[in-house]
Amino acid sequence: MKKNVRRMISLMLVLCMAVSMVVLPTYATDLRSILDVDAATTEKIYFKCETNKDFTTYAVGDEMVFTLTLYAQNTSKQVEALTAPYFYYSIRQDDGRSYYGFADATSGSAVIRTKLTSPGAVLLKVLPYDSAKKEITVMKGETNLVTPMNGGAIAGVSEITTTLEEPEGFDAFWAEQLELLDTCAPEMYSIEKLESWWGKDTYDAYIVKINCVGNSALISTGETYVSGVLTVPKNADPSTLKFNLGFQGYGVSACWISASAEYVNFVVSAHSMDPYEDADYYTALGRTLGVSDSDYGWSAAENADPYTSYFRYMLLRDVQAVRFLQKYFGEGGAAPVGTDTALAAEVESWSGLWDNTNIRTSGGSQGGFQAIATAALVPQVTECAASIPWFADVGAQTVNTRISSGFLPSYADGLLFYDTANFAKRVKAVVKIDAGAGDPTCPMWSIQSIFNNLTTDATLTFTQGRTHSRTNTVEINYTETKSLTISVGDTYALPFAVKETSDPGLVSIEDGVLTAVKGGVCTVTYENGIERTFNIEYSAIGGDANDDSAIDIKDAVLLAQYLAEWDVTINEAAADCNGDGNVDIKDAVLLAQYLAEWDVELVGGKPSHGGTTDDDPQDGDREIEADDIF
Repeated sequence: MKKNVRRMISLMLVLCMAVSMVVLPTYATDLRSILDVDAATTEKIYFKCETNKDFTTYAVGDEMVFTLTLYAQNTSKQVEALTAPYFYYSIRQDDGRSYYGFADATSGSAVIRTKLTSPGAVLLKVLPYDSAKKEITVMKGETNLVTPMNGGAIAGVSEITTTLEEPEGFDAFWAEQLELLDTCAPEMYSIEKLESWWGKDTYDAYIVKINCVGNSALISTGETYVSGVLTVPKNADPSTLKFNLGFQGYGVSACWISASAEYVNFVVSAHSMDPYEDADYYTALGRTLGVSDSDYGWSAAENADPYTSYFRYMLLRDVQAVRFLQKYFGEGGAAPVGTDTALAAEVESWSGLWDNTNIRTSGGSQGGFQAIATAALVPQVTECAASIPWFADVGAQTVNTRISSGFLPSYADGLLFYDTANFAKRVKAVVKIDAGAGDPTCPMWSIQSIFNNLTTDATLTFTQGRTHSRTNTVEINYTETKSLTISVGDTYALPFAVKETSDPGLVSIEDGVLTAVKGGVCTVTYENGIERTFNIEYSAIGGDANDDSAIDIKDAVLLAQYLAEWDVTINEAAADCNGDGNVDIKDAVLLAQYLAEWDVELVGGKPSHGGTTDDDPQDGDREIEADDIF
């Protein structure tokens, strides 16, 4: 017995020692200070920002808790946590408040708290500071190895809308512009083949110029063409290639070269200028391409009227670029007009390479704005990939509460005709948006206003620690999704001819326009093979069992017949008078009491999705992805 007790005691001592060995090395006092870091052996110093919940799911009034930790990575890729005397932080908020402070970081981390009083975003910036409350830099040559933390959070996402209503003439204006473009055939009048570039063995690359409408007096080059760099996979089979149109950020620079096996890639210049010259050419042009002395698109006088805004012809050139690809790579093709015919055989070989279906628009910042606008103006676009899309909710400048974008023209009424969020309402393509939680140029609220206006299948991914470009901070991603959703009675202009629908009773289609007739889920298959699933919402009136928009004795009779298992049809969402998800005798009793003028309330009438309900159909599923480097 004594022997067993001794063994038990020995075992417990061993276990205690093992636990001690695991716990002891984690004390904060073992951490090194950023002030002791050797720059020569350090590669980067950066933050990780964690929040007490998904930083895109806060409700208005929720406490937002940011936990900041500082790390260093050495030249051998080893990572260690660091301390600092303080973390300096500055916060700007969409409810009009802004403030700064110093958080004690001697333990290796610091917690910063705030909350929003209205739907919107918080923009947070954090830096390490010394005991004298001065910024700490760790210099290697002329490079500061410390990357600030730029992040944020957003609250009440489903309630975020554009500040100003879109102009009543939005659709009429753009219909007029597209009619103007119809007067100019998308003929290529200049082509030059690139002979020396990285992908020449697999792809053919060309500098092309295409006829387009415009006003030569509104641009310093005096030209009105579309220009860009086009790449085509060598030896592609007929009807196999997709289109990708790439748009670049704000500025005056050469087009990049983009090439991929499945695509005809066309990187379109934002301006009527040579797209592939050396840097001196673009430096000489500068950014004052418009008629004023300001950077292009910045003139308040031009932007007061949508007809004189610089962005008018920019977007028409983008649409013309799509038309050019359709013409030259579709069935029948075309030949270059008014230029050297040495490449005529190559141009003619493009005929029929397009799969006659897939068109993708893509770009970042200004290019993201162009990608979404082009997808709205060309309903045949099937996919839109917009990174940090610019130019959304330009009317926010008329109020003093929103976090102001660091880069937007001053507000003028004509800019509403170019607002990315207004274009978003008209996009029929599948949309993917990515953006930064710490981006001061395209703040979270502006990106969310675009996403909330989309009615198509779409995803939005915000990255914590990302500004208008990616940074060295630890990035954490959160993704929101939504599906193509319309309501009963809504119409939807279809981009392609329809082959069939999964439930003809839910929709009617006439002259290319779909009308939602009943609530449910209906898949539309187009003749080109593309499928789109429509989630049709029906917001019923509680108690209106017969769906005639009135609550009366006829509803009570019909509900009684339904419960008696007569062969009748009712609106189940409306008949669920007490909102408990079931249609039963309790609903019949409540309806009878309501008709007898008792002091009761009918709760039914939640949106119907063919048998399921969702209090907020626009609040999509959210999935969490943590890209942690440890």
